[in-house]
Amino acid sequence: MSIFKLPDMKSLLRFLLIVLGIVLALFALDRAFGAVMDHAVSGARGGDTRNHYYISNCLDDSVVIMGSSRANHHYVPQILADSLAMTVYNAGTDANGIMLASMQLNNMLARGHRPALIVYDYFPKFDLADISDLKKPLQRMRPYAGIPGMAPIIDDIDPVENIKLNSCLYRYNSGFIQILSDYIRPRQEVLSGYKPLYDSITTRFPRPADVVGTDRVDSVKVRYLRRFADICRREGISLVFVISPYYFDGMDFRIAELRDIVGPDIPLIDLSDSPAFVGQDSLFADPSHLNDKGASLFSLQLLDSLKVNKKRVWQNLR
Repeated sequence: MSIFKLPDMKSLLRFLLIVLGIVLALFALDRAFGAVMDHAVSGARGGDTRNHYYISNCLDDSVVIMGSSRANHHYVPQILADSLAMTVYNAGTDANGIMLASMQLNNMLARGHRPALIVYDYFPKFDLADISDLKKPLQRMRPYAGIPGMAPIIDDIDPVENIKLNSCLYRYNSGFIQILSDYIRPRQEVLSGYKPLYDSITTRFPRPADVVGTDRVDSVKVRYLRRFADICRREGISLVFVISPYYFDGMDFRIAELRDIVGPDIPLIDLSDSPAFVGQDSLFADPSHLNDKGASLFSLQLLDSLKVNKKRVWQNLR
């Protein structure tokens, strides 16, 4: 004889109602949190939050800088804009590369904006190497997951992610403190996307063996690099890859591999070994990143290189 009793219908109904109430309460909490965070993101006064909201929802500039932190810290939009007589925005993002840039480009095109020129700062660590970082851009872009053009890339990286993104708590769980800070009182200086660095090198850095750290190539990044170039061709967007200055000379930036991937028709400007910058402590914050003084000088040098390569770089401009 069993010692367990089946619950009566009234008790079972009460239990189900309690479970339903908890589920509805959690759903309401999730949506309320999402509404608050959506407001904080769209109303952020500055910092990274305002910057990425603009890039994802509003960017309509003629020239767009893309790439990793080297893009973000090396290109001064105002200097470029003054000379080119075109609006310029820096969409470079720390520790990200071609995967995030592909999302940004998809978003722009989905909103109907086609920049005249994309200057892509190529850095093989984030644009070519297999360093298990494919999911990194998802952390940055979760608040903007509903923008057309995002879902296909998210599915390609992690199909489960689009299911998780139905939760507002999940979308904002890693960035809500930064978002609230940027809403109340931004602390980070962002100038048309550009984030200046003001330190200079004061100690000796050992010369690295290479700038990548691995010989493994990520097939997904290769596919997206090729796709990025193909989209620019199809949409009539002029694209130029640039390798900006590095503190040490003679480093292997895997240029031949990039050329094989994107094709010979895409202009490539290699300024990594520029004598004006190599070994200049006063122009670098660290071996990989120029400080504000170095970025200003480099932006002027880049303008000269664009003029030299004018026919190829500006082929799609009218």
